[in-house]
Amino acid sequence: KIKCSWATAFESSNAQTFTVQRSYDGNNFISIGTIPCTGNTATLQQYNFTDSSNNSSSAYYRIKQTDRDGLFMYSYTAYIKCAQLQKEVLTVLPNPSPDKFVINFTNPKNKRLQVIIYDISGRLVSSYQSVEVNGKFTVLENNAAGTYLLKASFNEGEVFITQKLVKLK
Repeated sequence: KIKCSWATAFESSNAQTFTVQRSYDGNNFISIGTIPCTGNTATLQQYNFTDSSNNSSSAYYRIKQTDRDGLFMYSYTAYIKCAQLQKEVLTVLPNPSPDKFVINFTNPKNKRLQVIIYDISGRLVSSYQSVEVNGKFTVLENNAAGTYLLKASFNEGEVFITQKLVKLK
């Protein structure tokens, strides 16, 4: 979500609307919302609009102020760049597998990654721990065919993923 905020120090009685516009290239703008002007005031007026539909990590914004007589003017263009969210990611491939499973993970906050594997009866088969930012390791390489349960966490026992692993004959 991007919150657009602006203020006016003076608005004539002719002032009608503010239209918030967004562009991904800085040239081609689309209107994404309209807010009525207060109009006929010489006191500070503050306005806000939240863009909940922006799916890009960067965008350009501008305000189009339109008068009742159809005349309009644009604000300066503002450029925003959002920080990428840093999320933990863990994948297990292939599944099912006739041989072994490869666990790939991304751990941008260097949390403690713990992976525990149980057999179908609930007995502990193996466990792994890591604090690497990115990594991979192989599991169940020398185990018998069957169904296993993988539990992984990135934060002291808080389960991030639980996945059934099927090792083929």
